[in-house]
Amino acid sequence: MNIQACPITPPTLKMGVIDKIFDKEVRDDYRWLEKDQSTRDEWLNDQVVRTDCHLDAYPNHGAIKDRLLQAFKAQKGAYKGSMQQAEGYRFQWSRDEGAQYERLVRYPGTSEKGDVIFDPGTWPKGETLGWSTTSPDKKFLAYGRVLNGMDVGRMEILDIATGEVTRKLEGTSSTLAPTWAGGDDKLYFSPRKDSDGFASYDVSEGAVKNLAPNSLAPYGEIAEHNGNVLFTTFAEKAYDEKAIFVDAAGAVSEANIPTGQMSFSSRGTNVFIQTTADAPLGKVLMIDMSQTSGGAPVPKVVIPEEKGRKIDKVTALDDAVAISYSKNALPGLAVYDLEGKLVRDIPLDGPGALSHVKADAEGNLKYTWSTLAQPGITKSVNLETGEEKVVGEHKIPNFNPADFEVERKWYTSADGTKVPMTLAHKKGVELNGENPAHIYVYGGFRNGVEPQFSVSRIPFLEAGGVYAIAHVRGGDELGDEWHDQATGLNRTKVYDDVAGAAKFLAEAGYSSASHTSLEGASNGGLVTGVAITRNPELFDAAIAEVGLYDMTRYEELGGESWNQEYGSIKNEEEANGLLSWSPYQNVKDNVDYPAVLVTTGRHDDRVDPAHSFKFAAKLQEAQTSDRPVFLRVENSLGHGHGATDEQRADRYADQWSFLLSELTDVDRKAHAA
Repeated sequence: MNIQACPITPPTLKMGVIDKIFDKEVRDDYRWLEKDQSTRDEWLNDQVVRTDCHLDAYPNHGAIKDRLLQAFKAQKGAYKGSMQQAEGYRFQWSRDEGAQYERLVRYPGTSEKGDVIFDPGTWPKGETLGWSTTSPDKKFLAYGRVLNGMDVGRMEILDIATGEVTRKLEGTSSTLAPTWAGGDDKLYFSPRKDSDGFASYDVSEGAVKNLAPNSLAPYGEIAEHNGNVLFTTFAEKAYDEKAIFVDAAGAVSEANIPTGQMSFSSRGTNVFIQTTADAPLGKVLMIDMSQTSGGAPVPKVVIPEEKGRKIDKVTALDDAVAISYSKNALPGLAVYDLEGKLVRDIPLDGPGALSHVKADAEGNLKYTWSTLAQPGITKSVNLETGEEKVVGEHKIPNFNPADFEVERKWYTSADGTKVPMTLAHKKGVELNGENPAHIYVYGGFRNGVEPQFSVSRIPFLEAGGVYAIAHVRGGDELGDEWHDQATGLNRTKVYDDVAGAAKFLAEAGYSSASHTSLEGASNGGLVTGVAITRNPELFDAAIAEVGLYDMTRYEELGGESWNQEYGSIKNEEEANGLLSWSPYQNVKDNVDYPAVLVTTGRHDDRVDPAHSFKFAAKLQEAQTSDRPVFLRVENSLGHGHGATDEQRADRYADQWSFLLSELTDVDRKAHAA
């Protein structure tokens, strides 16, 4: 494609609004981009046309997209599940080679001819599957139908016997699956995402019944036994949860579980609860849901908090419980009996990620292990003998994990804190300071970034890139305190940690400022925005995804519930803190900023896309170097989930062709206009 045919950066109308924030006057020239109106639509269209033209023209864009599509489809091999017997029919899940979704085929009676009764691959463009769950008696399938990648979607109930949808419930979560009752065709959920209390839906009665005024927490947990329900709801402190118990007669009470961050895992009548209550590194409680006379069951501590070990996840087994943990930010896996005695500690190999921990049909423990360079390997462990064997391994065509090395390094932040970093690169990488390097960050909301495998980064690794995850404060990689050190007025510690990561890569010889890029999404997009406005000299390029950028307006734009993380513009001391680092307010004229790709989804209902529109406009106005600032808008997506393989391949082809070209100075000046 001829770059000269691409449009130049479209001019952006400036309509100055002056806000008085305590004793400061703050100018906002692009407030009008917050309003959904025809003028904004025209501006967005011009931005998208320019961005698409340039990104498609970067070297190797087509080859990278083809490579990614090949890798994505390799994850979706042809599959036929076991035939499941129900009353009067059988059904089976299957998937064709490379298909986006599995489909459900029902066979009436003993017939060998089946009918496809559920196939999200046939849904209209823009509609995707968020989750699906089959009732215990195999009569019904509940699933979340997502429109344009939004968090709020529609729950539908499919009658497997007839193939008919019996109920559609609008406004439910498209990302959080409900829980089926063990003995009835009844679902438990919050009828509206983050509001309207907690409810059940009885399929036979066709009615939603409100059970409690408390809403399910954003990542809420639910356990049920014989009509007794335990679930987690919001607590006063952000990210903490309190547990609510509803007995079979409908009586509602607070459970005997201290407030903290929680996750559940159930087996029979036992519910194991991993919690940070009075234990910043985590402990495990157990309750017996059959012991509910006179109110909520009383928990007992099965695994107490242990110094230096953070419990990440809990998995209920037949007569035991498994914990996924981390020590010194390195993962581990251990099994305990119901009295809390260690049964077996299972060694793991370096920095990586555990997933799909469960018991198999023989009573062995299964888990999947991956690293930044190693696709998932599923292993089975005999808990009596400790014998371990590989039972499954995912392979990507023409990708050899043995060609790459994964390392764990520690670097020092501005206040002397040691911060872990996980790196992946080709073996034998030359430490000459000239390798293209890419740092991924998040740094908030107690969300740690696991160093797990993703096919999306294959093109960068194969091109000789050094990929790094900086496990900066704000996450929970080293426990709750790792998060709590960097909230509110202390948020600058996150940004110090990010700057320290870039400096470390340069000092260690992996890369240098002229070859290093940064990426983050959502809160990580904010962190990226701060980094390039606070320390533009440390980065050559950046990808800022679905982020917050105008921190004087984030509460007005739907983010008021996040003020325990960031501080509030309504508090003078906190307002001064926000103004000191808010990316939008800290874009300065006559500064050479890195090349920047700002991305968002038109239908993002979690972080208002106006943040991205305004930030891109201001960067484009201020940029004095020959480096481009692009705004990439997904018209049929929201905050990021629900993307098809085609959309993901196009997104990462845009990202890696842009970064590899900018970081290596290949053809980059042609895209500056």
